Amino acid sequence: MEVSKGLLTREQWEAWHRQAETAAHRDFLRAQVSECKNAWMNGAFTDGKDALASAIANAAAVENVRFAQKLIDMDYDDYLTAMKDD
Repeated sequence: MEVSKGLLTREQWEAWHRQAETAAHRDFLRAQVSECKNAWMNGAFTDGKDALASAIANAAAVENVRFAQKLIDMDYDDYLTAMKDD
């Protein structure tokens, strides 16, 4: 796998990942995921919407939650994969 120049080393990435600010950002993302799930549970993506609008709102919410969860769960290998040159 070819990777871009200027990438963080594993040690640098792990130090960044342990920082209080980084942990606070992951906590924020977890709260956003929870908020979105609660909104879905309470019908926010279907109330007063036609079938197409409901489907679009639900699909967008699912993708937003998946993306946030991917950031929460990201490890160094995920970082390298995302930063590789194609």
